[in-house]
Amino acid sequence: MTISVAIIVKNEERVIERCLTWASKLGDEVVIVDSGSTDNSKELAKKFPKVKIFDSEFFNKDTHYSDFEFGKARNESLKRCTGEFIFWADADDVLDDANIAKIKEIVTSEKRDCIYAFWVISGDKRGEHSRLFQNGQGIFFDENHACHEFLNTLDHPTFLHHDVEIQHCPECKKISSQDRNLAILEKDYFVRKREDQRTLFYLAKAYHDSGWLLKAIDFYDKYLAVSQWREERFFARYHKGQCLFREGKTDEGRDEVLRALSEDYRFAEAFCFLGDVEMSKTNWERAILWFKLAFSTPFPKEARLFVSENSYSQYPTSKIGECMARLGEPYDDPFSQKKEIFELPEDRGLAMLAAASLSNVVSAGKSEIVISPLDEWQKVMVKGFDTLKVGEGKGKKLSLPVNLKGTHAQEWYARSAGYIGVIQQPVRITRQTERKKEIVVVTPEVSLPEPIVRKVRQAGKTFVVLDPACEFQEGRVAFRVAVAYIGSAGWLQHLAKWTKLPAFVFFDGQNPQEFGWEDQENRPEGDFSGLEEFLMRSLS
Repeated sequence: MTISVAIIVKNEERVIERCLTWASKLGDEVVIVDSGSTDNSKELAKKFPKVKIFDSEFFNKDTHYSDFEFGKARNESLKRCTGEFIFWADADDVLDDANIAKIKEIVTSEKRDCIYAFWVISGDKRGEHSRLFQNGQGIFFDENHACHEFLNTLDHPTFLHHDVEIQHCPECKKISSQDRNLAILEKDYFVRKREDQRTLFYLAKAYHDSGWLLKAIDFYDKYLAVSQWREERFFARYHKGQCLFREGKTDEGRDEVLRALSEDYRFAEAFCFLGDVEMSKTNWERAILWFKLAFSTPFPKEARLFVSENSYSQYPTSKIGECMARLGEPYDDPFSQKKEIFELPEDRGLAMLAAASLSNVVSAGKSEIVISPLDEWQKVMVKGFDTLKVGEGKGKKLSLPVNLKGTHAQEWYARSAGYIGVIQQPVRITRQTERKKEIVVVTPEVSLPEPIVRKVRQAGKTFVVLDPACEFQEGRVAFRVAVAYIGSAGWLQHLAKWTKLPAFVFFDGQNPQEFGWEDQENRPEGDFSGLEEFLMRSLS
């Protein structure tokens, strides 16, 4: 059986080679429809013999991002496919060899008149996507929704789920996917007059993700007035409750999340939220009850929407530990009892990323990790992390299936080590100019285990991280931002010693404070003393 891999592309030069490496292993042909790339994407794609490149008939370099329609573009790629099966993908998806083998096994031994759904994993969240189907069966993408496209499968009701895992590793772009999706959805609703429940739900979520909380609440209400699907209704009420909570309406937010549970009780995210509400009121015993309920909730494998794995495992247990500490009682976190040995990759850069990722696991109180170094350099490098131990013996070897960068590499390492949700990306990254320097502005919208990051979130402040040498290669920016938030002075000291980061600037909205040196060649190795104290003081 032959397989066509269908991909749509626009300015994906940072990830296109990574994508086409695995796609060429899976597909007998790789069909790319380019919608107006002005970078080196097409030239890089031509290096791969199986790739066929077509220019979009509807979109080009002059198409404004708010006018782009994903379903229409994807249908262009499907029409160009000649394989017996079609697997569609995003340019920033990643498949390793094990999952490629699973898909090949499906097309040779499974039913042919089905649509196959696989797991798509992004950070600590996973959701089900219909990705594989037989060609020539009249299966195409719905073109009545420009964003959050889906296969129009009314005449093909048979779905089969397989445990294939696709890692979705988006790169930061000039226009973030969050801003792009909001612009497309607003045009769908206000200009194209698409007022169906799918548009209402995703427009509400886009407003929520962008911080327009009152608009999000309004559109969640519009959605709830017309919707029927209980799983989606749960998440509408759950997200509405989050918005109310962030607006300072704690009790209203709690009540809305309780209503969400009346819609669908399968999701531990609601129990974690209710536990957080009780913690905000210093009701430690009641919070513990909610977090125990979250931890005892099985992961809903039959769910179609994206679900946070961390809400069913490490997050509630870590919160139980915090509450027990407040009560002065001991608690054995089931995720803090592991003692494991790992071997790092041979490449020094990747070895350091892997060590940083595992160090984060330990600093979050999740495990005791021993590194079996391959050489003296690794031994010295690992000793730079206070939370890691150097030992001997054969351990689990950490490696990357492809050339992932930054936080994506850290996420992959954490997952391969058996941990979920250890590294999380900031929700929003934008660029501004401050004193004639480029800066990266990060709005923390996620819960991370480190005390500093929790204080950032509680304080509701925006911090700025400046690296004058940064060329805004997205993987590098994301990694450095993650270091700044998740790490401590020890982290930055270690990075300053083993990399060429010249400076960081932390800015709390009023007073910038720089740690770094004008003279890069003669700077001391990693003296970031006072950094952690400054952060804690500015957040208190």
